[in-house]
Amino acid sequence: MVMVADTALEIAESIVADGFDSLDAELAELLEDARRAEVSSVLVDVAGDRATPAPVRERALGRIVVELSRDLPAPLLPAWVTSRVRRNVAGPIAA
Repeated sequence: MVMVADTALEIAESIVADGFDSLDAELAELLEDARRAEVSSVLVDVAGDRATPAPVRERALGRIVVELSRDLPAPLLPAWVTSRVRRNVAGPIAA
C-alpha cells in the first residue's frame, strides 16, 4: 500500500528537522512507496543516497512528497521546500 501523503510529509519534515539518519526505516519505506508509485527514479535515488549533500537530498525528498500528493484535491507543498531548503541551497550570504 502506498504511504498516505500526510505521513510522507510528516516523515519529510522530521528528516529536515532531525537529519536523514533519524528515520532510516521510515525513509526506506517512503522511497519504496515512491518507486511503486512511479515517482522519478532520479529523485528517489538522490533522496536515498547518503553521499549526496543534505540540502540536495531534502529538495529531492520534497519533490517526492509533492509527487505522492498529486492525486489529492490540493497537492501538499511543504513550507520547508520553499523556505529552509531554499536557504540551504543558497548558501551563506557574502558580506
